[in-house]
Amino acid sequence: MILEATQTSDPTGMSPELPGGGALEMETATASPQGLTRRQPPRNLLRLYTDQEMLQRGYGVLDRAQQFVYDAIQERSSPESIASSGRIELFCPEATDLQSSLFAPEALPEIFAELAKRRLILALPCFEFRPQKGWLDVRGYLIARGDDPEVLVQIYEELSEISHGCIAAWMSSLSGISDSLRQDLESNLRPNLLPSPGIEFEAEMIAAPASEASADGISPRALDRWGASPDFAVLFDPLQALRKAHYTLAPGEAILKYFAEDQRRELIQTKAAIPMNGLGFLPYHEEEILPCFEIARDFLESHVVPEYLNDREIRREMDRIALEEALYEIEIARATTGRFAALRASVLRRLAFDNDDDDDQGAAPGRLACEIVLRLAKHAEQRYINEWKESAKSFVEDFVEKLNAHGGDWRLMIRYVSHKQLANFHPDVWNILRNHPALFYQPYELPDGTMHIFVPRDFQAFRVLLRGMLELPPSERWRIAALRALIDNYEHRFKMLFADDRFVREYGRLLRKAYIDYMPLWARIFLFSGIGALRDYFFQRAKTRIKREQAFLARRNSRLFDEFVKSEKAKRRKMVLGMRDTSCAQDLIETLERCYFELAIIPNVREVVRMLSGFDRSDLIRVLKAANFKILRTDDGDMLETGLLLFPRNGDYPDRMKRLIATVDGLYLRLSEKSDAGLLDDRGQEQLERARKLQLYLRREKNFVVR
Repeated sequence: MILEATQTSDPTGMSPELPGGGALEMETATASPQGLTRRQPPRNLLRLYTDQEMLQRGYGVLDRAQQFVYDAIQERSSPESIASSGRIELFCPEATDLQSSLFAPEALPEIFAELAKRRLILALPCFEFRPQKGWLDVRGYLIARGDDPEVLVQIYEELSEISHGCIAAWMSSLSGISDSLRQDLESNLRPNLLPSPGIEFEAEMIAAPASEASADGISPRALDRWGASPDFAVLFDPLQALRKAHYTLAPGEAILKYFAEDQRRELIQTKAAIPMNGLGFLPYHEEEILPCFEIARDFLESHVVPEYLNDREIRREMDRIALEEALYEIEIARATTGRFAALRASVLRRLAFDNDDDDDQGAAPGRLACEIVLRLAKHAEQRYINEWKESAKSFVEDFVEKLNAHGGDWRLMIRYVSHKQLANFHPDVWNILRNHPALFYQPYELPDGTMHIFVPRDFQAFRVLLRGMLELPPSERWRIAALRALIDNYEHRFKMLFADDRFVREYGRLLRKAYIDYMPLWARIFLFSGIGALRDYFFQRAKTRIKREQAFLARRNSRLFDEFVKSEKAKRRKMVLGMRDTSCAQDLIETLERCYFELAIIPNVREVVRMLSGFDRSDLIRVLKAANFKILRTDDGDMLETGLLLFPRNGDYPDRMKRLIATVDGLYLRLSEKSDAGLLDDRGQEQLERARKLQLYLRREKNFVVR
């Protein structure tokens, strides 16, 4: 038998006859040993009568059986009944074998109820974690008043603290949260199609009589694996768990709500779980945050959003977000983001779930996915950023490692990046590479753009590079000039190499191959004459020519690169505008269908645009032209204001025009009859005139569109 202490209709759940008044007193906050802010319960929430107060209230003296039970409860109603280890020795009806010749065991529930009715005892709940079973259990304890009324507050606080520790330990023990989350999402979206998790288990527990407690005192009515509301498999709601627990004498609703609120506060303060805006708490596991977010995000976008696209405002908002997302995704090397999923969830919360009752878990299909996305978006975003940083770090390390792992092949010791390839590098990654302590970097200008050169800071590698480049054909001599520019730029770091005569000789041979194209034909014979002064003179002239050429090409290539970047951006902008224009054209078509076929009105362009948002004149002109909309001029005014907007000439044009002809004919007939009867106002007369002009136009069009 499950009983609840008798309560009145007072919204607090407390009796109006309580000593000290019926209204709950203001709670006070205290600091727990762990530094958490805890509130003390209002005194009249836990207020019990003394024997004398009971008599003053008109209750009779307890009979011997009631007195026996009362004394047994009072004997255990002390803080000492809660050991420092967390073991609770308070009076628990399900775990206490109370026997006496004064009453039959089956009479105990009625005795408990009578004592509670007289306000001599009250029931307090407590969460208890059974690690060997993986269960979070709820027990009810019966408390009687002693000499010190503060003891009741102390016991309440002890039970509340134990409960939080047990909930936190239970949540930490859970595994596979993200694996079970989709079941909750499906259940919330299709509540009538899926069985509630834990129902079969719950039925078993309810069927077991209270007397069948196990040897270790665990109530057979333990919560299921998740301990959540029957509606969800993953989310945990303290109040729902307390309400569905089995009690011989159930705590009052006011106590359950207050106790549950304390557990909610503790979960938030300790960050043991993430609140889901009235739907419960998602246990916080660092490694589960991103999987949970992505499961909810994918479910939101594939299942929830389509459910609400019949709402025009929601659909327009979703189209706008899709355009923003497309623009983001075509940028180079962008990190994955949860921002757009959060925007979609925010739109649904505002336009679809704004009036949803937080306490009604099944009220809004799809709301759970929205809440999870919104609550986890910030956590997920930080993880995406961290993942992107790790990916960028790995890319840089791989870039450097490949240059160093050359295996003696000089071609693997140098990396060239063209200006077009540069567009594939994220700016942050590019800056890291340019300034990497293990690399030498040098830009070199070519007629068709800038070439960026990277070489490892391995001076022995330069010996191999020089010997390898001596074999380059004339068409690739620019590579030698680029290496020379790099060596000149870092000349102060090459003192050791230039002290090596062999390196200097090989470097000189290499420079002759690079400079020869910048010397007059008659001067080239002096390169092999052995006259050092002449050779150095012509080398210097060649270096000067190269320097002037590099300065000129640098200016030109910078301009060309800017034009290239602008061109790429223009291509991306054109693509995004095309997507947006397609979406806008569809909005115009749907608005026209609504006006003509649902509202039975003939709109001009200004009226159609007014029904939408985000249109300016340039957008309107571009969309109307691109989609081939037809505008019927009705007067000498601006066609983009007063013209009648008709459907675009596309594949659906003939069918829409057939329907429009029938609609306008019927509208003209009805308006004409009302006009003849003098029942039309100015707006009606305006519609009649539009119907007349449109009917004339459609009769001309009929020959082309009706088959």
